[in-house]
Amino acid sequence: MDTLKVKQPREIMPVTIYEKDVEEVLEELNLNNDSLDRPDFDVIAYINEMFPTEQSLTNIDEAIADTEKKILELDTETRDIVRGRWNSEDEGQEVVQEAMQMIQSLFVR
Repeated sequence: MDTLKVKQPREIMPVTIYEKDVEEVLEELNLNNDSLDRPDFDVIAYINEMFPTEQSLTNIDEAIADTEKKILELDTETRDIVRGRWNSEDEGQEVVQEAMQMIQSLFVR
């Protein structure tokens, strides 16, 4: 059984490293449970783990479909979060405007 090895890319993508306190909070929340989220993520090791042999490449279409599904789910989740944030900001502005009007009406009396 031959092991499939992927060559090291010439250009390595930059790693996102958060400040220590942010990393600690993420660890407390247990959000770093996916190997893709780890700051020391190794692309080559990940691919070799997914496809350890040449025969395992027969499942590449399924792996691509799963990855595309995850991307779609993340896009949808991100869009929902952004929309929720906009709605919250709009509601917050309305509350601030109402409060300012009430304060102004108190000064008029």
